[in-house]
Amino acid sequence: MKYRKKPVVIEAVQFLDNIEEIEKFVGQKLSRTDSETDELIIPTLEGKHIASRGDFIIKGVKGEFYPCKPDIFEMTYEAFTTLNDICDNHGWGKPLPGTGIMDCNDKRESY
Repeated sequence: MKYRKKPVVIEAVQFLDNIEEIEKFVGQKLSRTDSETDELIIPTLEGKHIASRGDFIIKGVKGEFYPCKPDIFEMTYEAFTTLNDICDNHGWGKPLPGTGIMDCNDKRESY
């Protein structure tokens, strides 16, 4: 039998030179495997996993975190932009709940 992943939206951060950002993302201080490497120890539901530079740290549907290799991430996920993201990026107001109409400083635009 074949299966297809359900479309779910996840949050992720790529591990580059941003250890503080990743620690804020996962909500705790992370350890390195040793001082010579660019590897982080990520606590997961299955135990500790190693994230190498370039890996994505994913927040799963149950709030869990786990590393994912960049090639697998690119094959599995694509960028997702919400209407709120668009508003934030353009300095607009927020969409009116359930309407799809923008509240842009009393100017209404439908999208």
